[in-house]
Parts: sequence; C-alpha cells; structure tokens
Amino acid sequence: MTRKTKTVTFEITDRKKFCIGMLLVFSGIWLPALLTVFNFKVIDSLIMALHMKDNSYLLVAALRLAGLNAIRCFPHYIGAFFVGESVCISLRGKSQRWLSALLVAGLIVCVYRCIDIVHHIHYDFGVPALILVTLQVVLWGVNYTYISPIKKMAMQMCFITAFQFLDVMPALNSLPFGRGETSQFVKQAAGVLAVMQLLDGMCLLFFTLFLLMGLMLLLTLRDENHLRQIAALKEQSEEIKTTALVQEQENRAYQEMQHLVHDLKSPLTAIQNLVGVMQYCCAGPEQEKEREYLTAMENLVSNMSQMISEILYQDSQTLLTTATLLSVVRSQVSVSPYAQQVIVENQAPDAQIRVNRIRMARAIINLLNNAYTALPEGEGTIHLTISRNRIQDVPVVRLEVADDGKGIPAGTLPFIWKRGYSSHGSHGLGLIYVKSIVESSDGRVSIASQEEAGTVVTIDLPEGGGAENEN
Repeated sequence: MTRKTKTVTFEITDRKKFCIGMLLVFSGIWLPALLTVFNFKVIDSLIMALHMKDNSYLLVAALRLAGLNAIRCFPHYIGAFFVGESVCISLRGKSQRWLSALLVAGLIVCVYRCIDIVHHIHYDFGVPALILVTLQVVLWGVNYTYISPIKKMAMQMCFITAFQFLDVMPALNSLPFGRGETSQFVKQAAGVLAVMQLLDGMCLLFFTLFLLMGLMLLLTLRDENHLRQIAALKEQSEEIKTTALVQEQENRAYQEMQHLVHDLKSPLTAIQNLVGVMQYCCAGPEQEKEREYLTAMENLVSNMSQMISEILYQDSQTLLTTATLLSVVRSQVSVSPYAQQVIVENQAPDAQIRVNRIRMARAIINLLNNAYTALPEGEGTIHLTISRNRIQDVPVVRLEVADDGKGIPAGTLPFIWKRGYSSHGSHGLGLIYVKSIVESSDGRVSIASQEEAGTVVTIDLPEGGGAENEN
C-alpha cells in the first residue's frame, strides 16, 4: 500500500509582474514612515477645527485621513494582487487557485504585521480591512487576463478609497469600523462640534461615489475582457483554419509531386539504362570520345535524378559547395525583373554545406523577392554575400541578403515569423518557409532592419554539414 504525499509546487509565471508586485509590497511596509498624520496635516486640521469651532476644518481632516489611509494601502494591496496573478501554486501537479488566493490575503496581513513591528504603528484590522482583503481575493479570482495592469490598478484604487471613508463615519462607531487612534479623534471632534450627521453624510457620499466608480470600472473591464477573449479565440480559430488549409494544400501538392516525380524518374531510369548499354557498346579504343560524352551524360542524368528527389523529399540533403548552390540560385534569378539589381559576392566558393539544394535555393530566392518588394520601383540594390564565420568557435557559412529599401518598422519585427503575417498582401508563408528550411539544415536565420535604411537577413549554416541524410 503506497501513501500519497501532498507535494506543493510554487512557480513564477510572470517574473516581471512578480518583481513589481513584491516591490509594491515592500514599499507598502515603508510608506507609513514617509506619510504620517502630521505631514499630511490631519492633526493640524483637527486642532484648527476645535480651536475655531469650524466644521469645514473637521471635514477636511476626515478627507485627509481617508486619503492618507488609501494612499498607504495602495502599494501592498495592489502589490499582493500582482503577486497572486504572477504565480502558480500546484498541489500534486494540479494548479490550485485557492492557494494563490490565500497567498494574496496572507501578504496583506503580513504587511500590516510588519508595519506594526517596524514602525510601531498599529492598524486596526477591522471590517474595512477584511472587506478589502476579501475584495482583492475576489478580484484576483475573476482573472481578467486580457486587461492591462493599469486599468486593474485604477479599479482597485477606487474600491480601496471607498472603504477608507467607513473608518471615519460616526454612525458605524459601535461596529468594528474605525478603531484606529486618529479615526477615533476625528469622530470625537465631530461629537464635540455636533456635526456627526454632517460627517456621516459626507463619508457616505464619498463612499458611494468611489464604490460606484469601482463597480462601473469592474463591469466595463469585464465586458472588455470578454470581447478581448472572444477576439483571441477568433484569432486562434482563424490560425487553425489557415494552418489546416495550408496543410491540405501541402498534402495535395505533395501527392501531385509524387506522381510527377514518378513520371520523371521513369524516363530518367530508361536513359541511364540506355547510356549503360551504349557505354558497353563503345568499349573499343577508337571510341574513347564517345565514352567521355556518355559518362558526362550519365553524370548529368544522375544529378537530375538527385535534384528531383530533393524536390520531393524535404529531408534529402546533399553536401555541396556554396558555388554550386549559387549557380542554382542564379539560374532562377536570371529571368526575374530584378536580376540586374542583385549583386553577388561569394567570398567562400569552396565552403561546403549540407542542404536540400532545391529548397535552400528556393528559400534564398524568397528572400531576394522580399528584398525586391522593399525597393523603390526601378531603384536600389540587393546584395547577396556568402562568407565564412565562427559562432562560439564553430565554423559556419554565412549568407546575407541585404537591401537598401524601406525597411521594416520596429513594431512589426516581432510578427514577421508569424504564419499568415505579410506586409505586402501575400499569404505570409515566405519567411516561415525560409525559417523551416534553414532550421532543417541545423542553421539559424535572423533579421535586422531599420526604417528607410534597409533590411539584412542573415543565414548561418554549419560548414561541412552534419551527418549525411539522403533519400
């Protein structure tokens, strides 16, 4: 019989938000030393109210006290909320939101205790504080994933401010509200000046005002979160549809290509057999020239057969020189409208890379096409440069496609590798194709761009290639 152990794991899911939350919590501990009832002029207003018997000073003192308490609460309440959102606590491998809720409440209680220990300032943990802790847990549990932190902060600040006015309401004095020393002074002063009903009315007004603002924000953010969630689901659905459509097209193209390759390979096999027969028939010493021609023909047919295999099989790769790869690229670019704008510089013609010749050439041509669309009509140049380089002492062959076109906006760069994204109205699969081909050859691709200055796409492939993988 095995005994199940309860394993609790703690994981930070958003490190940035966690650090901000903890910073706010710690600042909440030290804030009472900076903001006191004295430098906030709460005591001064109370003294003036009693000395001059002026009700307005008393109301100002109550407002200042409520504002002071709200400002003191903002950091640790909001910080605890952010910490709860940025962690995931699991029990036996399953996420438990109630444990994170306890963490939020526990942090707030700990801050009150730390303030008592560090500053010897005792905050009465009455009904308003309990309501705020409960409210923080409820708001955290709502989990408005798609709402910005600033909007969440504004909503919480409204609720926190609203409940601070309950502490200075004389009508609630018999209940666990406003047991703090300064709050008691304010209510006693209201009794002395016989303005307890006036103070109750003002506090109720501001409590209602901020509570309604918080509720309006809560409902607005709920609707916004739902709309954003629907938009995100719709985007995911569209992406799945696009992926399925592309996959279907690829499968169809693959099947058609299989038939095409089969049809092409049959005559090539017949040609190879005929060449072999002719070589056998040309065995005489006087037919050396014919044998030379037949050998060249056999090599050409063999190369063509290999190229056809590389078209069909993505994993089929050949160890070839950069000069050979460039010859394939040039043969296809020569008929393009931008052929004269391409400047090729091969600094390592003998460097060898293991790639799928046809697909890698196609990837480079895709980059050249992209560069051409970025150039002004009939102007600009495209540089295709091949050189040797080293990355962490590993020799690589570097291919660079650089243009002096319009460049890519900084805000767009993070999306260029996303399936379906395009800046010029295409299907948005070109760069995805390039990335997949490069990575299948154990290489990596990167882009550097600046608006109105141009773009440089860099491909690094291991020199010499890896283990041979041919079909």
